[in-house]
Amino acid sequence: MRRAVLMMVSAGLMSAAFVAKPTWLAEGDGGYRLVPNWPTLPAGMYFGLKDAPLPPAEREALAAARRARGGAAGGGSGQGGQLQPGISGVAIDARDHIYVFNRGVKPVMVFDRDGNLILSGADQEINGKAINPSWQHSGGVDWDGNVYVIERDAHRIVKLSPKLDAFLLQLGVTNEKGTDATHLNLPSGIAILRNGNIVVTDGYGNNRVVLFDKNGKFIKQAGNRTSSPSTPRRIFTSSIVKGTVLKCSTRT
Repeated sequence: MRRAVLMMVSAGLMSAAFVAKPTWLAEGDGGYRLVPNWPTLPAGMYFGLKDAPLPPAEREALAAARRARGGAAGGGSGQGGQLQPGISGVAIDARDHIYVFNRGVKPVMVFDRDGNLILSGADQEINGKAINPSWQHSGGVDWDGNVYVIERDAHRIVKLSPKLDAFLLQLGVTNEKGTDATHLNLPSGIAILRNGNIVVTDGYGNNRVVLFDKNGKFIKQAGNRTSSPSTPRRIFTSSIVKGTVLKCSTRT
């Protein structure tokens, strides 16, 4: 059963409420239309796996075995270390550039509105470790164009400069899971507020939503592994008069 978690952030105060009512999607296409052949990828570049992935059941079995090991380094499927194919998340910045987080050779690809690739990267060593494409799990972009990449099974989120060439900040400790203010456990989603504060769904392992300041200092959390009824996985933002509403998609 799907649940929704509403997070209210106003004047530095964060509160949470679990809503039991399921989320209903409107019928029809909502007025949207498919743009054929969007985006345009240069020759030799691709999203996720170059070759066909393993069947879903086999991928899930391998992923479950990796999680049972605590997300230790060395997990892989024999296909270049990839366990999951394709795109893991999308974000849009203030200039309408589209950031595609994917499990391929370039973890972050940036496109203009017409689908032209204008930047790619995040494949270098970042704070002592290169991102394992199989562990990449979405990301976000802040109001200054800085990019955040979630490396879920390494229990960390890294912040990069707008050109993806400089490491700026890390949330969590690389390859160490935990429940305290400095550790994460299989983080799954992120939202960056206008004031720079960072909201993380520390979902798969800790079942909590965590609020950090713009420098990565822990402020507070909602939920925990033992008390939360469901696993927060993604987080979305929308503006209101007195603050920001954050809505988490969850899975029980």
